[in-house]
Amino acid sequence: MTHSQDTSAPVLGASSHPALPARPVFVVGQRGSFPPAANAAETIFRIWIGLSVAVPPALIWAAEDGAPQLIDHLRTRVLLAPVPSQPLDADSLQAAVHGALDEGATLIGGGLPEGKTSFALTLLIHLDVSSCLVSPQAPVGPVLAMLASEPAAAADATLAALSGSLAFYRLGEDGQLESSSAHPTT
Repeated sequence: MTHSQDTSAPVLGASSHPALPARPVFVVGQRGSFPPAANAAETIFRIWIGLSVAVPPALIWAAEDGAPQLIDHLRTRVLLAPVPSQPLDADSLQAAVHGALDEGATLIGGGLPEGKTSFALTLLIHLDVSSCLVSPQAPVGPVLAMLASEPAAAADATLAALSGSLAFYRLGEDGQLESSSAHPTT
C-alpha cells in the first residue's frame, strides 16, 4: 500500500490504476478541535472540485462532533454546483453508488439525474470502509463520501482497508490545510 502524504498539491501520486491520480482523503477534526464547518467545507470543496472527475471517490474522515455541520455546508456546495461535463462511465458509477447505498451509505445529494448522461457531483455519508466505492476497483467520478467511522476510533483499521495511492489532506483548527505532511494516524 502506498501513501502519498504531501498536502501541498491538489493531485498527488498514482493510484493502483496507472492512469489515475491518488485517492483524496480529507481528515477533519482528528486532533481534538473541530474547525469551523463552513471553512472546512470550503477547503474540501475547493480541493475536490480542482481535481479531475477521473479520480477515485474522495473520502472524508470527520470527528463526530462537527460532522453534521460539515455535511450541511458540503450539501449546499454540492447541490449548487453545475454537473461536470467530462465523460465517464455513468452506468458503472451509478451501480457503485447504489451498491454503497445498499451497504448502508446515505445519499445527501447528486448522482445520475433522471434522463441525463452526466453524473452530478455526489455526496454520500456513512460510507463503510468495506464499501465498493472504497475499493481500488471503484469507478472514477465526482463522488465525495464521508466514512462511517470516526478517525480516532478506527484509523488503523480504515488505513488497512484502503489500498492504492492515497493523498491525505489534513485540515487544521481554522479549516485550512495544515502545512504538516504527517500521516493521519500520528
